[in-house]
Amino acid sequence: MAKIVLKGATNVREFGGIENSVGREILYKKFMRGSELSKLTKEDIDLLRQKYNLGKIIDLRNSTEILEKPNQIIPGCEEVNIPLLKASIPGFTGEKDAKLEKGKTVNPTEIYRSMINDFAIAQIKKIFEIIVNSTCSVMWISNNGRDRVEIISYLFLKILDVSDEEIMKDYLFSNECLKQGKGLLGGLFGKKQGDPCDAKEESLQAAIDVFNEKYGSVNNFIEKELGFTKEKKLAFQKKHLIY
Repeated sequence: MAKIVLKGATNVREFGGIENSVGREILYKKFMRGSELSKLTKEDIDLLRQKYNLGKIIDLRNSTEILEKPNQIIPGCEEVNIPLLKASIPGFTGEKDAKLEKGKTVNPTEIYRSMINDFAIAQIKKIFEIIVNSTCSVMWISNNGRDRVEIISYLFLKILDVSDEEIMKDYLFSNECLKQGKGLLGGLFGKKQGDPCDAKEESLQAAIDVFNEKYGSVNNFIEKELGFTKEKKLAFQKKHLIY
């Protein structure tokens, strides 16, 4: 994993260089994950467009989150909004009115489980249609670039046969990135001292468990719902891994 250092966004990184289970690296400057991009500077925009050739952003936030913090316009880059959650969740999504009430807490494990529902699965299908068919570099984002982004990132990395251990490392790296960018978050999570939903192994595992319970395995979900047969999966790998 490689963090993309930006002045106006705290948790942006590319997948290039991550090795899969047989040692093949993901191509550089092709796929990225990130937090919302409302505070990008001109230098940030130039970096994403010129160095990474960013041509498409998949925004997983809901319409209110986007209205409150619209992404900076990146010339030549198309934005597509495909919300992964049907409703806001206090302390979890990024709207001003979705802050936690005093004395209340969130349960990330329960939220991760609840994210894998029929609505989300339909949205995930749309997202992977874009990922598969895109001819430019793609980034998927949410308010903090961690939870909703992680669901897509996990499936993306599984399609490329990256081990669960490596995927978990990438997920947990969000904690370090978000801690470094604390000033940019501005009390987003209802607690000034930090995020009550720090990335934890049990949270992501809760979502994985739902895939296993519903489909027998994550790979079965990828094949049945996303259409990645062995042939299509191999073709995707040949296109996006360094051989």
